[in-house]
Amino acid sequence: MAIDFGGSAVRVSLRHEVGDQLVGTIPANVFSDPDGAPSATDVLAGTGELLEAAAALGPVECAAVALPGTVDPASGGILGINGKYDRLLGRDVVGWVADRLGLPRERVALENDARAALVGELHEGAAQGFGDAVLVILGTGVGTAVAQGGVLLTGRFGHAGVLGGHLVVDVEGPRCTCGGRGCAEAILGSWALPGTWQRVARTQAPPGLGYRELLDLATGGDPAARAVWEHLQSTLGALLVTLCHAHDPEVVVLSGGPLHHSAFDLPTLTEHLHGALFPSSHRPELRIATDPGLSVVKGLHHLARERQEL
Repeated sequence: MAIDFGGSAVRVSLRHEVGDQLVGTIPANVFSDPDGAPSATDVLAGTGELLEAAAALGPVECAAVALPGTVDPASGGILGINGKYDRLLGRDVVGWVADRLGLPRERVALENDARAALVGELHEGAAQGFGDAVLVILGTGVGTAVAQGGVLLTGRFGHAGVLGGHLVVDVEGPRCTCGGRGCAEAILGSWALPGTWQRVARTQAPPGLGYRELLDLATGGDPAARAVWEHLQSTLGALLVTLCHAHDPEVVVLSGGPLHHSAFDLPTLTEHLHGALFPSSHRPELRIATDPGLSVVKGLHHLARERQEL
């Protein structure tokens, strides 16, 4: 079973020999409304209903959980989640899943969602055949992950590779949710798009602005939208240069809904990246995730299978 606490929804899916089966989805904003202030019990209760529905379809032998924050697989909990599902802080997520599914604790894996996505791309996606890879996901925030020699980079304290969205790309840029200034996520995250529009276009952003709306406007000839999109692509380019200088990957995988819009120009971004890298640096190939919606799920199923073999 794969349990993905994503930026916009909680998704639970099963994998059988015949492939993946999505069991159910709950909007994540049900659990993140500051006015309603739902408790961790509310979060787990809603997700628990999905687990029960999945378990009713057949025996579950192993499971893996992804969260959009820094996790501690040893304790089965969350180290930091920066406003996303923060009511799960201090909870033993692994223990809770194991109890709900009737599994031994060691049969449940826990991982950061971007790392899980990279595992999926390494085994069944755009990074197959590579050992050293960087993944960047554009969505509600900016998620990153790194693999070296086919092994996920985690660091001594669990934070390595996953905080690329909080690398500073503009020292005088906007405040980020992390408290810093000029983080990539504070410009590129979908939550930041209205502010980015206002700073670049110097006009009020259209109501309900998200990536789809922005890119539709840009391809439709709106000059303000084009200017904002060009700024976003330049910012993404700067982030990729920094990640490549730090990790020297063979391949960079890009994921997220914006990358499948016709406005996204992969050749131009590749040219920008290769032109900005240190002269002797390897020029990595840029690839778009095979199916961004399944990257995390595929990675979770692989991590769960590893637990099954313990």
